[in-house]
Amino acid sequence: MQLIYFIFCVLVVWETTHRRIDFLSIAAASFILYTSNCLIGEVWVPQSGFNAYESAIHLETYVLICAQLFIIFAFFYLKKKNIKIVVCGHSGNKIQKRNDSFLYNAVVNKDNKFYWIVVLLISAGSIAYNLIFRIGLDTFFSYTAKGDILNETSFLFGIAIWGGLICFFHFFTVKKKIGSIVSAAVILTSVLLGSRAHIASALVGVLIIKSFGWHKKKREKIRTNKGFGKNNRKIIVLAFIMLMFLIMYKLVYKEIRAGDIEGVLEVLKNPKTWSDLFDIDELRIVCANYNYVIEKHIKLPIMDVIARLVSMVPFANDYIPIENPLRFSTILRQEINTTYGLASNFWGECYAMGGVVFLMLMTFVWMTFINKITDLTFAGRSPFLLTVASYLSFYIHRLDWTQVMGCIKIVILFYLIKMIFDLVFGKKSRKRYSEAMQ
Repeated sequence: MQLIYFIFCVLVVWETTHRRIDFLSIAAASFILYTSNCLIGEVWVPQSGFNAYESAIHLETYVLICAQLFIIFAFFYLKKKNIKIVVCGHSGNKIQKRNDSFLYNAVVNKDNKFYWIVVLLISAGSIAYNLIFRIGLDTFFSYTAKGDILNETSFLFGIAIWGGLICFFHFFTVKKKIGSIVSAAVILTSVLLGSRAHIASALVGVLIIKSFGWHKKKREKIRTNKGFGKNNRKIIVLAFIMLMFLIMYKLVYKEIRAGDIEGVLEVLKNPKTWSDLFDIDELRIVCANYNYVIEKHIKLPIMDVIARLVSMVPFANDYIPIENPLRFSTILRQEINTTYGLASNFWGECYAMGGVVFLMLMTFVWMTFINKITDLTFAGRSPFLLTVASYLSFYIHRLDWTQVMGCIKIVILFYLIKMIFDLVFGKKSRKRYSEAMQ
């Protein structure tokens, strides 16, 4: 099965490197990255001198992962042969004049500057309030654990980080330096805290923006996905550098936050740091989570499944009686019995929710979503779409179901606020939108 997995990986990588880098490429590369321990054939979860969980990768796990790779490859093939699933609002290089809400944003995006300024100021203000009055600068710039710091924050802290990410994509795309710097500073707060999800999403979005040249003025046409040209090679090199940064940062983020330069240098000077550089615990543990769910045949009760399905609706799952924690990562930590967090595995949780059928269905939905959001993003350059696609194309594999739904909920919230601003303040926007729909 290792050989079959390897063959599928080669096929997917071949298709990825012979097309322009887009969200489908990112999604395929990240799936291979987070299942790469299948090449070794075993997984383990270290715990204070022994392994809390150690196992060969099961045959069923291999079959399911290879089936998912087949679905990914099939989407590349459909794209290559121009066999398209119908995408609302996108036809060739033009935006169709249809009443599509996301494309509405694309039409009026450059008009309503007031919205972006307000969101950026509120996001930055909320972060500053939490840092100064809730957490305390002395506590934040110390070795205090991330969880302990987050316990001191208000609910607006997490929302503000997402607001900063959305603003970053907007300002970076339209080449507004001050807005890009301020929104990047908001994201930096999350990075210093020790969370790499938002910075990883920002970097993925930057790759896409660079790949299609959206940041360059007087370039309105959408590039094709053909060829492995000079620009593609630059993007791949840039992606590798970004990945190495994310790997290294995990090793030194506490020292950086505490301002311990000597500690950072000590970690970097340690030969073991470099010898173990590509033995990435996170990738192995996320794969171990998947294998553990399959090995133990973990199944969630029906009410637990319903609570996850309705989590798109704010606070809906608070009223559903569940037997297990809502966060699947908590369930895995209790099952494997470790003293530290294990991230999660979205696909393992899908299997626990509805077995093989639901897992394959969600893989197909994920790829369909990435495929459609790719086309819509190319047409509309929406920062809202960029945020969702950047987060879910690369990071989805290590997330809980509720984290995925949480991202979508918050982005929808910001988008709904944008629509209200457009209706109230955007006279010029409404005129352009009306003309576009005629």
